[in-house]
Amino acid sequence: MPIDLNKIKTTMQNGADTVAKKSQELVEMSSIKLQISSSEKKIEELYNKIGEKYYKQYKNEKYNNDDLKKLCKEINELNEDIKYLKNKIEKLKR
Repeated sequence: MPIDLNKIKTTMQNGADTVAKKSQELVEMSSIKLQISSSEKKIEELYNKIGEKYYKQYKNEKYNNDDLKKLCKEINELNEDIKYLKNKIEKLKR
């Protein structure tokens, strides 16, 4: 039985292409997950700032809602970024 070198070459090339594609997807997903983690850390820091600002305002009986609104808006924006990035990961999994 003769060996079909072209068939072997094609099969190996297809396998290598598949591995390369999957590797790229994993790298991209890892990068996105790192971005999500970074955004979640920023949100945690903002929650802490809100608590600290609110407490200081409470203690001094001087409430400044503009400062708190700005921090809350930033949290909302980060949550939207996270939602977008998670959708991007789901698309990569398909």
